[in-house]
Amino acid sequence: MSVLEELLFPLIGIAVLGLPLLAIVLPILAMRRWQGAWRLLAGLTMVPLIYDLFRIVTGLAADPTSHNLFPLEMVLWSAPGLFLLLLLWLIRLGSRPRGGTA
Repeated sequence: MSVLEELLFPLIGIAVLGLPLLAIVLPILAMRRWQGAWRLLAGLTMVPLIYDLFRIVTGLAADPTSHNLFPLEMVLWSAPGLFLLLLLWLIRLGSRPRGGTA
């Protein structure tokens, strides 16, 4: 095994396990802390991953070989939700009133 493979394989494993987990945990944490419409918008960031999980479960029920690469699918469907959550966080951060006198 080359050094590149020894470094790359654990990173791929972390991404495959970590990104879908973050795409569920971070919006839940945001929903607990944020108020009003921000809370609803944080919850909506989970929609892409939940949609993919639904497609995987229904696809596997119909044909057990239909989603052989489902971990990769989950990583790819986690990215939009995480990106939207990051955008919401930045917009929310920028819309806060400043605490100084001008």
